[in-house]
Amino acid sequence: MLHVGAKCTFRSDGLVAENYGYYAGGKAWQREISRRLIDQAIACKAQILLVPECGHAYAALRWEAADLYGKPLPFKVLQVTEYLAAQLQSGRLQLKPAAVGATTFQDPCESARKGGVNDAPRALIGPWASSCRK
Repeated sequence: MLHVGAKCTFRSDGLVAENYGYYAGGKAWQREISRRLIDQAIACKAQILLVPECGHAYAALRWEAADLYGKPLPFKVLQVTEYLAAQLQSGRLQLKPAAVGATTFQDPCESARKGGVNDAPRALIGPWASSCRK
């Protein structure tokens, strides 16, 4: 984050993003879980909430949180590769080529299948990404 000049924080009181409430079939439980992160993002006046995991919390926060919150979220929810790819495209993030060799990437199931986050990780992987199969 420092490389792109972003002001950021890791909130210990809103650090864990999960969707256990949905797994257990409890919308009220998921509301409580999501609300904890929403409240902390609002408290620090976040413009973007980055979700750096495989996508379970991403789906809960990106697609369901506004409904659970009862109104539109006052910030964007992005999967970390979406944010980094945007920084790369804008020129704020500079990456060096990776060492020569094979590259393997597995799409995170929730962010790729439910969220459609397919191009961002490939933009970060680099020019050899075009040979990746989806």
